Amino acid sequence: MPPKTLVQAGIVAFLLAVIVCSLSWYWFATRTFEPVNMPVKLEAEKNQAVEFSINLREEYSVRISADYGVDNGTEGKCADKLWQETDWKVYRLTGQSPNDKALWASAEEMRKQNLWPDGFHALRGRYELEWSVPASAVCLNAKHPRLGVWTDPGPYETALGFVLLACIAMVMGGFGALLRAVVVWFSGVLQGRWVPRILPDMAITSVIPLRRHRPMPLIRVLPDFRTAWFCVIGVLTVLFCLFLSSWNWRPTGLPVDFKLERGVAVEKSPWAETMAVYVDAKRGFFVNGKPAAREELRSKLQEELLRRGVWTVYFEADGNCLYEDAVYVMDTIQGLGAKVIWITPKTREEWKKSGAPTSSNRANRVP
Repeated sequence: MPPKTLVQAGIVAFLLAVIVCSLSWYWFATRTFEPVNMPVKLEAEKNQAVEFSINLREEYSVRISADYGVDNGTEGKCADKLWQETDWKVYRLTGQSPNDKALWASAEEMRKQNLWPDGFHALRGRYELEWSVPASAVCLNAKHPRLGVWTDPGPYETALGFVLLACIAMVMGGFGALLRAVVVWFSGVLQGRWVPRILPDMAITSVIPLRRHRPMPLIRVLPDFRTAWFCVIGVLTVLFCLFLSSWNWRPTGLPVDFKLERGVAVEKSPWAETMAVYVDAKRGFFVNGKPAAREELRSKLQEELLRRGVWTVYFEADGNCLYEDAVYVMDTIQGLGAKVIWITPKTREEWKKSGAPTSSNRANRVP
């Protein structure tokens, strides 16, 4: 390609990258992702309103937030779920007059539809937000309440990132074209000034004329289907193999070892008191018959196991015990490195009927 054409292509690529990048930044900067973000004063049962404009067609969230980290003596006295109890309405302004408005969305209507009253779907235009708070939330004025209306800019930021990458690619292409033009021009200058010859003093009287070949025909049809399809399958196979090699296939969860229906055969313990944990239906935790709080379960088990040579813990739960409590106890025991022997209600009944003297019968159990 001639140097002049390369220079023109490089300049066009530079200008196109600058124009696209500038327009993208300008468009992103002029979008109203957060049309309202202002401090407010909470007044009981008083309707307050604020106007704002939106130039995006998105889902906007509406919320009154407070700084609950401020310690001003109101902890436990004020409602911490302020926005759930706030009554709000959004009107779409259809004219220049404030009275030319239509109800667009409301918290009451969303509650009737069993929806969470935290936002609305907006079109481009002007809106008015009217809101009021209950009397129980007035004491939150000391926590600096703020009214906010916003939407997530994440998808737009991702799209802008792709546009910037395309602009960078165009800049690099333009730079490559300019560099190629410089190389071609410099090579032509050197070739015109100095041509290596075996006999430089001999005049050239007979030369072979340069014959131009016919131009190569343009590609007007698709290539061989088998070759193209093989390339596609090959690329997908490589990507799939990389995906499988990086995937974590290790199983997770609690290991379960199913034994016979009779009592679990356990070696005789050298300690007279068996290490046992019991959970009742009222979410009460007991370690060796002594009550323990949920937060203290790990520390008490660790303290007791450190005094033993065999780390085996019998676990039993009431039939009406919550599933999460049972999983929490087994996970805590296994996290300490101990072995869990689960005494199910059916196993307990079989032991009572048979009267078999097993070491697990000595486990302290709260009836």
